[in-house]
Amino acid sequence: MADEIQAQIAQVSLVIGVLSGKDSSQWVLFELGIAAALGRRILLITPPDAEPIPFSPRHMLVLRVAPDNEEAIGFALDQILSAPERMIDDKSSQRKASRGLGEKADELWGSLEHSLAVNDWKGVENVVSEALKYSDTDVVVTSPRRDKGADFAVWSDLLETLVGNPLLVEVKSRIRRREDALRITNQIAAYVSGSGSQWALLLYGEGPDPDSNWWAQTSPNVLVLPLKSFLEGLRSRTFPELVRDLRNSRVHGSSV
Repeated sequence: MADEIQAQIAQVSLVIGVLSGKDSSQWVLFELGIAAALGRRILLITPPDAEPIPFSPRHMLVLRVAPDNEEAIGFALDQILSAPERMIDDKSSQRKASRGLGEKADELWGSLEHSLAVNDWKGVENVVSEALKYSDTDVVVTSPRRDKGADFAVWSDLLETLVGNPLLVEVKSRIRRREDALRITNQIAAYVSGSGSQWALLLYGEGPDPDSNWWAQTSPNVLVLPLKSFLEGLRSRTFPELVRDLRNSRVHGSSV
């Protein structure tokens, strides 16, 4: 299904998405993530009172109007169709240097500790999502259903040559046994295979070190990292840089 959607989007120059505020909107965001990764022009129509979208504004023209506001939508279409078609490489040339989360890592760690202590899973996901969005990613999309696929799909120009797009991210509160590590990573590997992705990242609150022999028999394209190390690693590095170091460690045995 993901390959079919990507093939269809690849054939067009403009993608229009409409968010209704219902569960189906998550699938719209996922497809718009593919469009953004392919460098397509995007018009997103979303209700004025909708929650913030997980996209950088430079990826699209966001129109916060009712779907039946023909005048506003017509004006927006005129704008986006008359603008020069953006080349994919333009994003890289305009990207500003990032120095990581800095002191925000401490703020996020405090929120994460609290969420883990009270088993607030939504809070944990929010911390991960915010960290990703502050760390040189282009698109971060939350999975529409937690029982179907990974928790997040992340797109970035800088990830493309490292691990491909999107990178799937799964978050677990704890991993207590070697059998759990194998079962969870096998499930994530299945997500990767089914989505057309190439790599995934498993983040966890409690569990073995990334260099533990627990991971020796797990899928080679699933990177692993404790949540605390994730935030600490992003203190002075961007997310693509962190993923690069994790991949090098996984493939070549170098230090993260």
